[in-house]
Amino acid sequence: MPGLCGVCVKATASYTCPRCQLNYCSLACYKGHSTRCTESFYEDQVRVELQSHRATEEERKKLERVVAELSNLGVASPEEEEEEEELEAEEKAEERLMALVAKAERGELNFEDLTEEEARCFHSELKRGVLGQSLTAWEPWWVNASIVSLDLDSLDDDDTPPAPSTTTLPTPSASSRAPKPAHLCRRPPP
Repeated sequence: MPGLCGVCVKATASYTCPRCQLNYCSLACYKGHSTRCTESFYEDQVRVELQSHRATEEERKKLERVVAELSNLGVASPEEEEEEEELEAEEKAEERLMALVAKAERGELNFEDLTEEEARCFHSELKRGVLGQSLTAWEPWWVNASIVSLDLDSLDDDDTPPAPSTTTLPTPSASSRAPKPAHLCRRPPP
């Protein structure tokens, strides 16, 4: 039965507090009757609402993954870091190789330009004979040289030199004249 408001004691009470059963007349009186009572009421309402919306195990794991990804935003995984380092190393190696090739094309490449590891690899390939297989046979310049003959009598007082006559002489192949390199080695080849 309605009575006077238990808070302001001036108006007729139309409502009852669900926690303490106090009669009140307005929202202002409800909020002012007891902070402890109203706060605990709101807390209970939120708790009940949250409990009614319990997540399944799958939803909980998905939410945990999302939270973990957000907390690691900007931090690369170890696999990504390793891939990135490998890519950078490959790029540096390619740049170095291109620089060595450019030096070789200019004729400026020296053994000192190689790193210790590259020098070891070079010696190993040289010992195994791999480098020799990839090179073409060297031919001295004089094998294909031309002989130019000039008529010195025609060079008297005239300012224009005569056109030289060019003759290419046949030369025997270097392989037929050169001794086998086996006698240069201390031990016989395998």
